Amino acid sequence: LGDPYPIFTTVPVAPAALDAITGLYTIDGSKETRTLYLKDGQLFSQREGGAALPVYPAGQDRFHFGPSSLSWFQMRRDANGAHVLEMHQEGGEEIERAVRTGPVPETVTVPRDTLERYVGRYAMAGMIAEIALSNDNVLTVQLTGQPAFTLEARSTTEFAIPRVGARLVFPEGNGPAPYFTTFQGGAEIKAERIAE
Repeated sequence: LGDPYPIFTTVPVAPAALDAITGLYTIDGSKETRTLYLKDGQLFSQREGGAALPVYPAGQDRFHFGPSSLSWFQMRRDANGAHVLEMHQEGGEEIERAVRTGPVPETVTVPRDTLERYVGRYAMAGMIAEIALSNDNVLTVQLTGQPAFTLEARSTTEFAIPRVGARLVFPEGNGPAPYFTTFQGGAEIKAERIAE
């Protein structure tokens, strides 16, 4: 098409040097957020409702999403010193601006007896969702024909699946949870427990 696009080379950067830019960013003109966080030394970017994607430093405060994506962003500071993320979707010149408004949301520790309330099989949109609990208190969900995903606690009743941008919310109460609700991409799906 004759439309030039940037080609980035990944520059090695110590994870400690990236820690300062991690946090929750609010996108201008909306209530949507994007989170930059480190996991096992790798920087990730996750737009609210979207999947977590690995991010690579390219030097000069620029970051890219690897060779299979044209998207990239530039980090700057505003007049108040706050970090500003300027996103170029698919290599476009138009900037989606997001300002850092807080730290990365913390993962909450949930007691094992609470986690055990959620274990079971649930009917969900023609599929079966199986919630399992490991010996080291890791809760996972697996839909029919799909891999299992780790659930990250945001509260004692709410769990996130960062890889797919979804949230699972269980009702408060005692005994086995009768259902959970999944929130993803603007959709809300209720999953009812299947009696054993």
